[in-house]
Amino acid sequence: MLQSAPTGGTFARENTELARDVPYPSPSEDKCNRLLDAAYQYTQARYCIVDWSQIKRWHSRRDELCSVEQTGALHDRTAAYFLWMIYGIGAGFVPEGVQKANEFFSQAMRHLNAALSWRDSTTLQALLVLAQYQVRATGGPSVWHVVGFAIRLCTELGYHQPASEAAIQQDPLGRTRWSRDGAMSSGEVDEFLHQLDEWKARAPTNFPSNTPRQEFAIIEENYLRAVTDVTRPKLDRKGNAIVAVERDMLLKCATCAAEACEPSLMAMYEAFYHGVTVLQCLTLDFSILPTQSIRRAAMACSSTLSVYTRICSATAPFLQLFEALVDDVLNHANSYSLTPTSAEDEARLSRAKSAMQEATVSDPSHVRR
Repeated sequence: MLQSAPTGGTFARENTELARDVPYPSPSEDKCNRLLDAAYQYTQARYCIVDWSQIKRWHSRRDELCSVEQTGALHDRTAAYFLWMIYGIGAGFVPEGVQKANEFFSQAMRHLNAALSWRDSTTLQALLVLAQYQVRATGGPSVWHVVGFAIRLCTELGYHQPASEAAIQQDPLGRTRWSRDGAMSSGEVDEFLHQLDEWKARAPTNFPSNTPRQEFAIIEENYLRAVTDVTRPKLDRKGNAIVAVERDMLLKCATCAAEACEPSLMAMYEAFYHGVTVLQCLTLDFSILPTQSIRRAAMACSSTLSVYTRICSATAPFLQLFEALVDDVLNHANSYSLTPTSAEDEARLSRAKSAMQEATVSDPSHVRR
């Protein structure tokens, strides 16, 4: 099993060549905390790539674990790999830590084979954290290859297949997949729904505008999808009988499914975002697309936004902004071919570029304002 997936074999041997020969002292407590916070805010809070509770437990023992030798215990070496990788990811987001990221990465590579040797979800997390680091790295293993290994590992571990109760007890990552197969009892579904409610309730909503985070609308959409995924298998009943104890579950499923049918601000924003991206490309090279394709894209985006505006008035500012940008970029393009010939044209194009840049890097709530 797992003969083609990385398990401390060729993949590990190739990449441990990037490791430092000697241990590197762990950063100060203050710096480690800042690196951990940065990694959480910019990656973990958005993608949940590792078991953060475990990372925090290891972080509390960082001096001991970061100095472990390559002959140390497998558990300790695995912990060292994850800590150094998380510190390396965090270092990429703090000005004074960028130059240290490669050092941290080299330390992690000393323990790569240990992290890959588990042949379970630990190995998968090790690959995911490596892929996350490599997204911003200038050297090291290819993200394409790392993700490919992770997908093959998922396949060989059977994550794409229905899981038995015994398997789910050993591997918590399969819990949601197991629930989709209808194997969870009503009591377990109730417990899982309670956990989902707590997770949603803990989701922070008040952040400074410059703090990286998931838009709450995305959290809401994920919550609704998770609830329906967990409860829907219970709808497959023989006959029309509803057990009294399950009526609350049925109400939960129906309510969330109905809410998910409502117009989605994030779905609307996707259309707005892509429409603005087309316009941004045109400000750099108006000939990048055929005129017919440009007009069709602008009309499709405008029509989509119009439909959403008729259903939900909160989307009106997106339509108004997009049509203003189309007017500035497209309707005046023929007069100067995006090379301003007057102060008025130059001001118009500059205003459009600034508005598009702000719109594409802000969350929807900022665009509405």
